[in-house]
Amino acid sequence: RIVAAQGRVRIAEASSSARAMHASRTLARISTWGVSRIVIDPGHGGHDPGARANGVNEADVVLDVALRVEALLKAQPGFDVVLTRRTNMFIPLEERTALANRESADMFLSIHVNASPRTATRGIETYLLDFASNPDAEALAARENATSAQTMRVLPDLVKAIALNNKIDESRELARMV
Repeated sequence: RIVAAQGRVRIAEASSSARAMHASRTLARISTWGVSRIVIDPGHGGHDPGARANGVNEADVVLDVALRVEALLKAQPGFDVVLTRRTNMFIPLEERTALANRESADMFLSIHVNASPRTATRGIETYLLDFASNPDAEALAARENATSAQTMRVLPDLVKAIALNNKIDESRELARMV
């Protein structure tokens, strides 16, 4: 649960033992996939604040979440974690993915949050790297990658190249778990 407190981002701590058990099972499952090095990408940053609501920027929220996820993963044996950014700085998408490749990442986890003018809106969206299946998915990908120097026309070739060497089934399973 994300709340704004006097213009600062605060993420309410999960107190449910059920959530802790689910997280533990998820980490155990991920470890069976042979995933040991995870690159976490807190989206946006610097001159690109991402979504904004109630004086809170997406870039600040996702950086806080990424640092917390890093701490959780590092507390588990067998995980090596690398972050694409640790401060509010802009890093182009191409540099983020290049870092994941240089680090020989088994998993690239890009964290984003949404904003809505409707305060009752709740929920989680999970996306995995795959081909856009409809115009809405293409439009969403174009918005999220608007700061990229690459055009959306090259995306299918990039996805094909990555899919040949990555774990699409595991990505889908992780997306279902979230």
